[in-house]
Amino acid sequence: RSIAFVREFDDSTLLYVLDSVGGTPRRLVPQLRFAWWPDWSPDGQSLLFTAGEQHGVDVHLIHPDGSGLRTVLHDSAADFRCPAWAPDGRRFTLSAYRAGRSSILEVDVASRSTRTLLASDTSYVDCPRWSPRGDAIVFTIDPTPGDIWARWKKNPLEPWRADLAILDLQTGRVRTLVGGPGMSNYGHWSPDAEWIVFQSERHAAPHIDSLPLRDRFHALEIYVVRPNGSDLRRLTGNDYYDGHPSW
Repeated sequence: RSIAFVREFDDSTLLYVLDSVGGTPRRLVPQLRFAWWPDWSPDGQSLLFTAGEQHGVDVHLIHPDGSGLRTVLHDSAADFRCPAWAPDGRRFTLSAYRAGRSSILEVDVASRSTRTLLASDTSYVDCPRWSPRGDAIVFTIDPTPGDIWARWKKNPLEPWRADLAILDLQTGRVRTLVGGPGMSNYGHWSPDAEWIVFQSERHAAPHIDSLPLRDRFHALEIYVVRPNGSDLRRLTGNDYYDGHPSW
């Protein structure tokens, strides 16, 4: 019955909750100026989110009425992105960046203990999402190491490249779900685990990489694909920035 969202201002990124049948958005954690990536727990009783300055981003937990704020993951030498609950509501996964290397972690909420599910020093792994069946994680992989956004800010004309991949949690094996051309990222499972929705500019003309970063976003469209890689479909086609899809 509630929707969590981020409201961006020039000098801050704030977390809000809105009643889905109407009402005024309520700001959560007013003491934090930068908050991102809210994700509802399976029982709807709490929100995971990241917060912090540009460096040293931690993971927090809060009830939707604003009570119970606590830090569940802190590392002064690391940044965290995209926390996503496991179906059991006791764990979550996220991407971590430390000393130029990226990894995907599993975190136990009660004990705050972490386990590395996947680590890479030759690529950039990002934004994992747990399957509703609990057996796999979809995530983004960029073949170039280092922070993808920092690279683009430094060189806006750097070519986009990112693929979607799936990590099998039983075997530990990684397989490419959607490869090139271009960038495909931010995968989200359907509730029945039969589809994965994502954003991509794989259809864009080759000259897209010669455009400024701002203009390249208009090439992003929404796609769906089966978890086995079949039945890839493009759902939108326009001159707008269509991105960050979620079931």
